[in-house]
Amino acid sequence: RFESFDRLMSALLTQELREILTEIPQPQPDAGPARRRAVDLIVAGTQAIADHPLVRRGLAVDPEYLTPLMVTRFGQTQRSAAALLTPLLAAGMTSQGGDGSIRDTDPAGLALACVTATQSFIFAAPALESRPEGAAALAQLRPLIAGLLRPDTQGETP
Repeated sequence: RFESFDRLMSALLTQELREILTEIPQPQPDAGPARRRAVDLIVAGTQAIADHPLVRRGLAVDPEYLTPLMVTRFGQTQRSAAALLTPLLAAGMTSQGGDGSIRDTDPAGLALACVTATQSFIFAAPALESRPEGAAALAQLRPLIAGLLRPDTQGETP
């Protein structure tokens, strides 16, 4: 039993999105540098969530209901996604004993930054898809995340 329809929808959305996160194929350590594996995982997860029928329907029918999930708190799904990413990001950081393909910083903080950056692509997907240049905009997710993870070669954070 749920206290309200909102609680029911929140529980359903959390369950569905966590299932997506567990179904995304995890990159194998021998599949190349950690940065490439992380970018592939992040892009695949973002696309899977953006394409999920419940997310699509929610954005079409009541986007105001979903907005607080993005702007006022980090819910279970976001925390799960960040927890999934953190060890993969650490595997690319020299300071964490990784391969050096990801800039050295706090891996958990970088995972949260990745989750935050991808949310805009999830929530804006329907609007972008309705525009002629939308596909080109959606294709910028991969270079955006790759740039966010790129190691600092100049001794400065970009």
